[in-house]
Amino acid sequence: MASAELLKMTQSVDGKVMAVDDRVKGVEGKMQNVRNDVRDVDHRVQGVGKDISIRVQGVDDKLDQVNRSLFL
Repeated sequence: MASAELLKMTQSVDGKVMAVDDRVKGVEGKMQNVRNDVRDVDHRVQGVGKDISIRVQGVDDKLDQVNRSLFL
């Protein structure tokens, strides 16, 4: 009787551990999605930074042209 009860408890614990394992795998999958989203945002921010640099350089070039034309 004690062995049967022990087996029953062991199976119950095993089932709960498997459920926790499934939940952890679910969280792991979600974390991978978050990492991918962060990576995508990082790439977009880098693109914006490059765009701003190009635009600032264009403004600098125009200011240089204006300054040269004023002193000619």
